[in-house]
Amino acid sequence: MPNILSRFWHELKRRNVVRVITVYAASSFVLLELVDIITGPFGLPDWTFKFVALILAVGLLVALVISWLYDFQPRGGSKEPGAEEKAEAE
Repeated sequence: MPNILSRFWHELKRRNVVRVITVYAASSFVLLELVDIITGPFGLPDWTFKFVALILAVGLLVALVISWLYDFQPRGGSKEPGAEEKAEAE
């Protein structure tokens, strides 16, 4: 019987939360680098980088919750947890 951390890790992988984290982290890194590059030439205030980083952190939390709640299908659309049981009951 696997321990609780192992089961939790497998559940994260099954629900594609790990994939969402990696894609979001990579795209956030690129966006932060872009913001860092353009703040000087465009004369944006110094707090712009911190603001974008804060928005991305909040967005990560939202993305994690959405990826945990819904199983996104490779062919498009999503499936709510328990949808299979509802379909079989009908």
